Amino acid sequence: MGRIQRWMQAVIVHPGDVDETPSSGGAEKEIPADSLGEAVKPSKALTSAERMEIFHGMYLLRMEEALASGYPALKHHLGDEEFLGS
Repeated sequence: MGRIQRWMQAVIVHPGDVDETPSSGGAEKEIPADSLGEAVKPSKALTSAERMEIFHGMYLLRMEEALASGYPALKHHLGDEEFLGS
């Protein structure tokens, strides 16, 4: 896996806010936090940070969906709020 892939994984799976994830240990080892714009180019509509926020937020949603489909009885027993730890 390349440097950018390792950095992207570290940023996406980090549990904190996307603004603090580029400076997390795993991400910072690969690409300095102040170089976000070099790793993820802004688009006409979104900044580099906004684009990363989409990936960051969708990762958690995909994990929740995977757990819910794998453990439907547990989700039913606990209820949505408890199952998701909200």
